[in-house]
Amino acid sequence: GSTREVSKTIYMNIYGGNITATGGSGAAGIGSGFKSWSAIVNIYGGKVTAIGGSRGAGIGGGNGSSGSANIYGGEVYATAGLYAAGIGSGQSAGNVIDGSVSIYGGVVKASGNSTGAGLGGGSGARGNVYIYGGTVVPIPGAYEASKSIGNGQQDLPAAAIRFAGGSISTTTNLLSSPAVDGSGTAVWPVTVKGLKARSPVDIDGLPSGYGTKDIYADEAGEITLWLPNGDYSFSATDDDGVSRGYAAHVADAPADAAGFALKGFTVNGCDVGFLSGDGWSYNDDAAMGGIVLSGLDHYELSGTLTNKFLVISNSCSIIMSNVVFRSYNVYGQPGIVNIAGAYDVDMAIFGENMVTTAVSKIAGIRVPEGASLAIDGNGSLAVYAGAYAAGIGGGHNAGCGTITINSGTVTATGGSYAAGIGGGGTASVSAGTIRIAGGVVRANGGTYAAGIGGGSNSAGGSVEISGGKVTAISSTGGGACIGAGNNGTYGAVVISGGTVVTSTDEFRTHAIGDGFGTDAFGSVTITGGSVNADPDGVTPAPSNTSQRVYRVDIPGLTPNAKVVFDGLPDYYGTTDVYADVDGKVYLWLPESWPTPSASPLLSASPKRGKGLLGAPSGTEHTFAANGYSYKVTIDASAGGAVAEQGEALPLESLRIDDFAVEDGYLAIRFTAKPATWLYGFADLISIRSSATLPIPDSDDSLLDLSGAELTLEGVDSATIIVPLGGDADSRFFRIEELTE
Repeated sequence: GSTREVSKTIYMNIYGGNITATGGSGAAGIGSGFKSWSAIVNIYGGKVTAIGGSRGAGIGGGNGSSGSANIYGGEVYATAGLYAAGIGSGQSAGNVIDGSVSIYGGVVKASGNSTGAGLGGGSGARGNVYIYGGTVVPIPGAYEASKSIGNGQQDLPAAAIRFAGGSISTTTNLLSSPAVDGSGTAVWPVTVKGLKARSPVDIDGLPSGYGTKDIYADEAGEITLWLPNGDYSFSATDDDGVSRGYAAHVADAPADAAGFALKGFTVNGCDVGFLSGDGWSYNDDAAMGGIVLSGLDHYELSGTLTNKFLVISNSCSIIMSNVVFRSYNVYGQPGIVNIAGAYDVDMAIFGENMVTTAVSKIAGIRVPEGASLAIDGNGSLAVYAGAYAAGIGGGHNAGCGTITINSGTVTATGGSYAAGIGGGGTASVSAGTIRIAGGVVRANGGTYAAGIGGGSNSAGGSVEISGGKVTAISSTGGGACIGAGNNGTYGAVVISGGTVVTSTDEFRTHAIGDGFGTDAFGSVTITGGSVNADPDGVTPAPSNTSQRVYRVDIPGLTPNAKVVFDGLPDYYGTTDVYADVDGKVYLWLPESWPTPSASPLLSASPKRGKGLLGAPSGTEHTFAANGYSYKVTIDASAGGAVAEQGEALPLESLRIDDFAVEDGYLAIRFTAKPATWLYGFADLISIRSSATLPIPDSDDSLLDLSGAELTLEGVDSATIIVPLGGDADSRFFRIEELTE
């Protein structure tokens, strides 16, 4: 420690170590002596044990001397001499003295003697006490009227007692004047039980101004908070990592916090074990319990619940972040996640989310007629339903509303007789409107139902796919992969973009369109995308609204690569078209189409009009895909065709728009004509690197482009990401077009 003398005040600072001090007669253990200068003791850490001499405080003032202490941390044990405070002032010796104690942290135990307070004033001395944190155990002197905190015994002006944090083990009758918080509002003790004995305790959910530094449970596993009137819900976690929820009602009297187990599922950051919050409530019933959302425009959910429902009772947006509902023994709701009316719900998925049940007649996520559900985000969502109910869509004998998927990875599996996404079974109810504009979607229909579309016997409905990667799978029983369920009717299927794959092993199941036994179906329209479906399994016959279309296989592409086209019919949509594992895409084109409008990519091509691209009307057509020319003749009698891959397109222009090195990667943004040439960049450009100039032409300077990645950003631009080895921050680079 250290001391300095200023204006009859002695300052003492303790920063650590193990200190034991005992005062002589009339002197403090640590502080001032008999009628001496006032003492201010600052303790920041260490273990401090102080015993006052007769009429001297353990820490602070001696007999007839004022004393102050500021405690920020450490372990502090203070015992007063006769008639003095444990921490504060000594006994008044006929003069006016004060004791002042401020505690911000640490573990503090202070014992007064006779008529002296534990914290504050000795006999005849005023004591002001301010506690903002820590674990504080104040013990009054043995005299019947002595106090744990505040003034020593005598008729004195009221002490200032402020509790704005910490665990303070005392009672209201042992305070010389009422305690208040930082704003001057009266506070009352709230006992929190059920914690691990002598464990540090982390508390979450108290008012923002309440200090929680260095709070420890006592030998009984309890802490005592001091809070104003009101209702409180908070959690406490001991060093075993066990979190418990607590709720307390404070009304001008001491209170006990009711403890309960936290559920590990939060709504807007609050654990549902608290049973209710702003805009939500929770019921823990074993078979019919769950969460009801009602009244707010926005919710954020996270966590796992078993055998519980989520009921959505108003239009709102919901963020699902690693949400799991596993329900095996429930009843009372038509969906594990149930939109309970004609509400519009926007659901953003992040992390890994799952909604699953095997209970018959309960949907995974129920979207009733008149309601809508829009899904986006960059996470995943897996949904599984019980028999007769859709993974996402209609419940048992109940229609489906509107479902839109814009992004994210969504897997939906319907129960028997119900669609993966769409209608439930088995009544003649609407299969809803299903729109897929992006993301990765996999839909598995139950027996007798479509993957996407109708359940068994469903009526009406439509599917619109304009983007994303979509896999639709039908089971046995005659439901289409996309379209109607067994014995169901349907409205229309429209595909204008995306990469669509259908899969079924049953002979009587169609890829797109009719289900087995369907006697009424609207239409199948394909005006874009790659649609890998058996041409014989698309019924009714597909069209582009005015012409019959046929499947055209495009081979020779990089497996799983995004594909950019030029020279296709102007109307044909190519959003989110990717090659499959065999390097193929599957377009659906008419026998003939007009010469496309001049493309800004190809209008200046030296080969345009010479059999490479943009051929006149007729059955033979030429177009480009990912840097190569293709030629195809569509034969209606054959039901389709396979395009013939030609030569690589010539590069007309190449411009570097941006260039950066960061985190061990080289990023180059190009503009090229034609844009499809960009997919052949690894064979058409070289990049050399060197730590010095000039960059040599040796093989050692060439970067390996085999691990580079290409991302298209516009109709004629892309960014190439090249991994670098070694110290990438101090290199020079040279980019060149390879020439024969």
